[in-house]
Amino acid sequence: MTMSRFHKLTLTDELLAFVNDNCGDGTLYATPSEFVRDLLRQRKLQMEPAHVRDAILEGIRTRSNFDYLHSMAICARC
Repeated sequence: MTMSRFHKLTLTDELLAFVNDNCGDGTLYATPSEFVRDLLRQRKLQMEPAHVRDAILEGIRTRSNFDYLHSMAICARC
């Protein structure tokens, strides 16, 4: 993993306090950057199953459409 980019964030006072409350002594994160990176990783992991689910559903829809069209073709020949 390379740390090659810098991105400036503007936070409301409320969000800044939330970040600061979760960083430093007695917390899981040493720095605000570490905290934000972990939140982003968690969000990314939450989103990945949705992409897999959507792909599976699309496959089911495609297969259902294929089966329907195939059955219509067979009936047309009858």
